[in-house]
Amino acid sequence: MGDLSKIQGGNLSFTGRVNWKPNSDTLVYAGVSRGYKGGTFNLGLFALPLVQDYPVKPERLTSYEVGLKLDMLPSVRLNASAFYYDYKDYQAYLYDSTINGSQIFNADATVYGFETELLTRPFEGFTLSASASYLHAMVKDVEDKKGNVEDRRMALSPRLTLGALARYAFTAPWGGELALQGDVLYKSMQYFDVLNSPALREPEYALINGKISWKSADDHWKLAVRMDNVANKFYRNYVYDFSSNRYVQGMTGKPRMLSGSVTYRW
Repeated sequence: MGDLSKIQGGNLSFTGRVNWKPNSDTLVYAGVSRGYKGGTFNLGLFALPLVQDYPVKPERLTSYEVGLKLDMLPSVRLNASAFYYDYKDYQAYLYDSTINGSQIFNADATVYGFETELLTRPFEGFTLSASASYLHAMVKDVEDKKGNVEDRRMALSPRLTLGALARYAFTAPWGGELALQGDVLYKSMQYFDVLNSPALREPEYALINGKISWKSADDHWKLAVRMDNVANKFYRNYVYDFSSNRYVQGMTGKPRMLSGSVTYRW
């Protein structure tokens, strides 16, 4: 393979951040950083058709972020941030059913979006939180099996993610603290591969979870019972396309599940 049998080079990583506090309730920050992910080789069970596809260059990420942390009231806090990621030689992953093997290849990519979280305690023992994030993640100039070249969405990158949580803690009649908690998580449509194949498209879904917990007054004993996926929603965590063998296989998420725990701390 000659020069293709080795990956050689150097890199420079850095981080810089500036914080500004106009008053005791506000923090504004901005930062930039650069990092690398080492190069590798495609050495799977099955050979790739092209020799030049074996080496994978190092991935370089330059990230920019600005954010705000604001205490608007004694019991209300807002956290917000916006970011932009510039990838050079992003290491994209693809499973190729024609060779029944996986391949990593380099392509430039950009990601930008925002995250926000609102926390409040309207009265003693009651906590509410809500979060939202938007993500625009695109891999540039990806070629499919038919030779079509276009920008495509990153795998596992839902555009919109929403979350909410409510928790109420109060003194139990028998002593200690009893807490009731419920939370919901929503994810918009996402793909499981960089080619954005229709068979590997996961529709939007929402999960509801609940929890009841108790801790003793001396904080030694803790008991909890949790139910995940209360509505028994079917969703997939990941999927592989074996279309050449006429089937798709993947891993599904948790079905409705009840779990409990008991903890003692000296």
